[in-house]
Amino acid sequence: RQRLDDGDTKRLHMQHELDQALSTQISLEESLRETKSSLLERQEAVEKLEALQQDLRETQKNEAHDHAEQISALQADLVGQQALQRDAQERHDDVQVSLQEAIQKHSALSSQCEELVESLQRSRQDLSDCKSAEQLEAERHAATRTELDQHVAAEESLRQ
Repeated sequence: RQRLDDGDTKRLHMQHELDQALSTQISLEESLRETKSSLLERQEAVEKLEALQQDLRETQKNEAHDHAEQISALQADLVGQQALQRDAQERHDDVQVSLQEAIQKHSALSSQCEELVESLQRSRQDLSDCKSAEQLEAERHAATRTELDQHVAAEESLRQ
């Protein structure tokens, strides 16, 4: 009987260990399912993160390309503006030279005008002097004519 009791105890003990092992197995399987689920979620998160990183790289690449195009366009615009600035400076320099030449011509013409005015004033004075001399000459001529007429009249009256 003792052996039977020992055998039952052993069997119960083994049954208990078996139940515990089964319970542990069930727990481990549940834990394994949760771990698999967590791993799948993490895998999905990793894949999403990798996709986001790829999108970010493409976006950065596109933005870099866009920035490079904008920089190229701005550099081309700057070169164009610099060319326009050089052209404007050359025109300004040409205008300055032309203006300087015009000032010199104006100065020369002003001097010539002053000389002409002085010459005209001298000519007017000479003309005025000539008119005065002509007036005197005309008065002398008239006086001489009058004298001559008087002599001619006196001779004629003597002849008669």
